[in-house]
Amino acid sequence: MLNIRLQKCENCHRQFKWNEIYISFLSGDKQLYCRQCQTEHKSTFRSRLVYYCVCALIIIPLFYFTIYRHDFSGASVLIYFLGIALTSFLFPFCAKYRRFQNDEEITFS
Repeated sequence: MLNIRLQKCENCHRQFKWNEIYISFLSGDKQLYCRQCQTEHKSTFRSRLVYYCVCALIIIPLFYFTIYRHDFSGASVLIYFLGIALTSFLFPFCAKYRRFQNDEEITFS
């Protein structure tokens, strides 16, 4: 199910800001740190997969209409960039992050 609200920190329940999630996404970084409690969250594979599938569903038909049909009009290029921009701007609302627990090695003495 699609979650329209921005996610909260799993530790302190502070809601992440849209720009925090968006900057993390644009930088290619899969981590998101809570500014209040410094808890590290990592994006789930499922949320990244959904985003890439949605982008593919937009890109593939647009490539078909622009390259194979030789329709390089300004309208088709504009629709292409608007589709990509829309999906990237909506990603922070659909992204899922889980708290990352760095399990330290246990050594037996």
